[in-house]
Amino acid sequence: MNIKLAKVIELKPVEKYGIQDLKTVIAALLDIRQVIYDLITDWSIAKAIQVGFALVEYKTVLPKFQQAWLELKDLSPGEAKEVADYFNTKFDIPNDQLEQKIEAGIQLIPKTYAHIKESVLLVQEWGDFFKGFKSIDEVPTGKKAA
Repeated sequence: MNIKLAKVIELKPVEKYGIQDLKTVIAALLDIRQVIYDLITDWSIAKAIQVGFALVEYKTVLPKFQQAWLELKDLSPGEAKEVADYFNTKFDIPNDQLEQKIEAGIQLIPKTYAHIKESVLLVQEWGDFFKGFKSIDEVPTGKKAA
């Protein structure tokens, strides 16, 4: 199968990794985003030092990125929904109206993910179906051999 998407996601997840490290990475990224946002909106030396300490605190998350990537590739549709729900509980911005729109969009991701996986599997099944014709002997034409 030459579809590059199939290399990014496991076609049939075995759920061998779970999603805990993925949640840890999401939480850390959202926390770091908030600290940097606070620094940008209210610049001070004290906030800059706080950002430095926050980044040092999150260095323990760096080794989890590789495992989180494996977890992301092995998501089942149920786990994708759980990750989206988790993101929405952790995500917070001052503009509540914008936050609601973003969270609604995040809820579309697991549905889209499930459909993409099903579509990729369906394309693979059709490919296997047509490959099966190669193994069939030539169809007789009804002519008799001389």
